[in-house]
Amino acid sequence: MRKVGHAVSPSNRRRLFRGLIALGVAGFILALFAWFGWRYGFSPLPAPAPEITFTEEPPLARTAFAPDNCWFWLRELERRMRVDPQGRRADEVFFSTLDAWARSGTQPSASQAALILWLREDPEISRCFDGFLAATNTLPPAAFTSGEMRAGYVLITHALLRAVDREQHGETAGALGRLVEAWRFQARLMPPASFAAFYDERGVEQVNQIVARPWRRLALRGPAQPPETIRRLLTELAAVTNALPALDAAYARAATVVLVKDREPWQTDWRRVRAAFRQAAMMMSSDLLRLVQVAWGRLLDTRPEVTPVEGARRLGRPLGLLIEAWQRAAARPDDFAQVRGAWLSRTLDALRRDEPAPTMRRGWFREWFDRPAVWRSIEVLPPAEPLRTSQQQWLVYLESCRLTLALRGFREAHGRWPDRLEELVPEWLPAVPADPFGGRPFGYQREGAGWRLWSVGPTGQIPAPDQEEAMPQRVFRADGV
Repeated sequence: MRKVGHAVSPSNRRRLFRGLIALGVAGFILALFAWFGWRYGFSPLPAPAPEITFTEEPPLARTAFAPDNCWFWLRELERRMRVDPQGRRADEVFFSTLDAWARSGTQPSASQAALILWLREDPEISRCFDGFLAATNTLPPAAFTSGEMRAGYVLITHALLRAVDREQHGETAGALGRLVEAWRFQARLMPPASFAAFYDERGVEQVNQIVARPWRRLALRGPAQPPETIRRLLTELAAVTNALPALDAAYARAATVVLVKDREPWQTDWRRVRAAFRQAAMMMSSDLLRLVQVAWGRLLDTRPEVTPVEGARRLGRPLGLLIEAWQRAAARPDDFAQVRGAWLSRTLDALRRDEPAPTMRRGWFREWFDRPAVWRSIEVLPPAEPLRTSQQQWLVYLESCRLTLALRGFREAHGRWPDRLEELVPEWLPAVPADPFGGRPFGYQREGAGWRLWSVGPTGQIPAPDQEEAMPQRVFRADGV
């Protein structure tokens, strides 16, 4: 009887040996290919936009503020609020009173009379508010303290409470004039993406709630004003746009803040990789111990509770960090600077031309072999389109106020609402305001005894006739605010 052997034949051993050699050579070639691509790349890096360069302007240190900088006055007020008992609770009025006044004209609570008097009439607040508006330098610090944020709330509350005071005395024109000051204050906080600390979760919609709504309410429901007063207010409101920062300057400022925090992105943090592997090892050990406990429990027929076990899949994150670290270590530092500079200059050029900002498209080849760490470094830069969209929405609210007051002036002069916005020109407006979204004139339609005014918004679509006023609001009606 012949024995069956399990030894590998010489020919099979040779095939196996040649296969291992071929596999090793292929792996070596692939590693060289990847390393060359990670360091030198296979496609040229983008070039900067013609005649557009990004000059990093570091945010001012907190000790470098001067009176010609608007944020100097914010710090001055914050210093005063630290030692004043009223100042330490000043934001109570903003959150508990002003929204109600903006919506319906409800007067502030009498229980807060002393605090309201301090906010409205304290000469120090008036000095800081006027200094904030008059300052010519608007370069902000890299970050704001909680006290400075509260000081910002105090300044806008000061402006709005002065408008409340004028309305209480029956001076509608005076109240609208104070709201123009509030608009000028908000213009320095545009776009909201740059100063998110001063806005709640509503973002730019907060401007609509506390500034635009009371303006439209007073313009629609307040006493009739003389034509010359209406024209003066319309001119002052149109001039508010002069305080808006240019979009390219706002983006350059936001990018500078990011670059200051991420000064040397090409330096690899190996400690993070080691920590990820240690954590994965501990979790895999915990999984192994749990499997042993389950197996022992089943042997003893105790029916232990079975919990999910990740096992080797826990190595996915540390392995990904290791590959990313190798890519960063291989990339040349100059490539990081070049790709970021080119991307920033192209974005600034697009914003100056009012064109869509460039977007980065990475296919699988660039993701893995063509300088992936360099291209990935662009992701830390702030997106440009949210800045544009928020400023456009802000302008929608500003123009809704201008149009509302002009429409009211037309009705008082002619006894009816106009059939077209063109009828407001040139008696009330030099031209029909363009919709910030798309550049075409605002939509307008008579609706019963009133009218309906709208912006096409980021989607570029005309709102349906029955569309409600949603956030962000793009539809305005004569019977609403």
